[in-house]
Amino acid sequence: MLGDALRSPEHAERLPEDALRLPAGALELLCYLGAPDWLLHHHRVAVAAAMQLVSAIRLETGAQFDRRQVLMGAALHDCGKILHPEERGSLGEAHEAAGEQLLLAKGIRPEVARCCRTHRDWRSREAKLEDLLVALAVRLPWGPREETLEQRIIDAVAARSPTMSAWEVYVRIAPVFDSAASLRPARQAPHRSSLSRADAVGLTPSRDRGCTGRISEPPQASH
Repeated sequence: MLGDALRSPEHAERLPEDALRLPAGALELLCYLGAPDWLLHHHRVAVAAAMQLVSAIRLETGAQFDRRQVLMGAALHDCGKILHPEERGSLGEAHEAAGEQLLLAKGIRPEVARCCRTHRDWRSREAKLEDLLVALAVRLPWGPREETLEQRIIDAVAARSPTMSAWEVYVRIAPVFDSAASLRPARQAPHRSSLSRADAVGLTPSRDRGCTGRISEPPQASH
């Protein structure tokens, strides 16, 4: 259990790779690191969008990519705001580098940790398809749509698809983008009085709420 790992004397250093069972384990990690309710809610919506994207894209196109990296990146991309809460709702950059370093210190894979930067700087050369999917997942529920990003994903998926052209990929996955964008009504986190920390991450009720409960998978949005 991730909770056991985090309560051990070594939890301030690195976490075992299998302690993070995605996406719930990553959200639990945020909880233990002290993420406020609004930040947990933000990541939970991003994970729901990412789950829609990765499942549908693989099913519709056969493209091969690291699904785990996408889900983990969506679940942790703004973790640096734990250290820089003043950048809530802003385009500040301090949380990006801080988040990457925080995850690296916890033993998170570098390609996942860099999503703290590439979810915004997706135009950079180091941004691969997985980074682009994270960037899209964290944008679609809040808008506005980023057509250049969507086109870059279509091209990247086509390059990894065994049989499809970019046009065929577009026909198959454009509706997927629309579906993930339908999460938009959830873009505003409820007021603190109506959303407990347990509710924000889907904790199963327990006597000791805190972060000791089991975290369920984020729900899929209705189509």
